[in-house]
Amino acid sequence: MNRKIFYVDCYYEEVKERNIGFIKLEEEGLFVMLRGLPSRGETVCKVYAVANENDRKYLMDIPLNNGYGQAQMKWSPKIRAQDCHELYIP
Repeated sequence: MNRKIFYVDCYYEEVKERNIGFIKLEEEGLFVMLRGLPSRGETVCKVYAVANENDRKYLMDIPLNNGYGQAQMKWSPKIRAQDCHELYIP
């Protein structure tokens, strides 16, 4: 697998508002950077891998500070890059 970079967009009622970060997907792991998140008073943002409609697995927490945050993780035998068809960040 080569390195892949994906943008993270913020949606409100299924309408794209703006870009709020990016995800770097690599063979050894995952890096997520978020910026300018809407303020809802949260200090942590959770990230999930979605393999299919009924299979969502928790990956990591991203600590937030004033709407900004970043975190990285390494793939494990339980969660592999091949099993991650989509990322969900509520």
